[in-house]
Amino acid sequence: MQVANALNALDDDAAHAALGNCCAASTWVNGMLARRPFVDDAAVQAAAADVAAGLGEADWLEAFAAHPMIGDVESLRKKYAATKAIATGEQSGASGASEETLAELAKLNREYHEKFGFIFIVF
Repeated sequence: MQVANALNALDDDAAHAALGNCCAASTWVNGMLARRPFVDDAAVQAAAADVAAGLGEADWLEAFAAHPMIGDVESLRKKYAATKAIATGEQSGASGASEETLAELAKLNREYHEKFGFIFIVF
């Protein structure tokens, strides 16, 4: 019950910020806030899945827009300063890449964004 207890102990603003670090879709964050308090971690996971199942395209695009591009180390530092451990692990493959590789990743990410209208995300 570590996650449930932690989320339940936060005030609304802090809970909003913590949940926003998980998923930047405001509909998802507000849906999760509305389901507090959580009885246990399984309830947190079930709520997260249930709220996510109701998200529409605009919600997912909102979440994607808040996500740094692969290899965009500066964006990663700015957007995820409060969640450095999560973001660092997420971008660990790019963190040791050469400048040439990072430049190529940035170029390909820009091209992908121009073509599809949102960033490339690996899950």
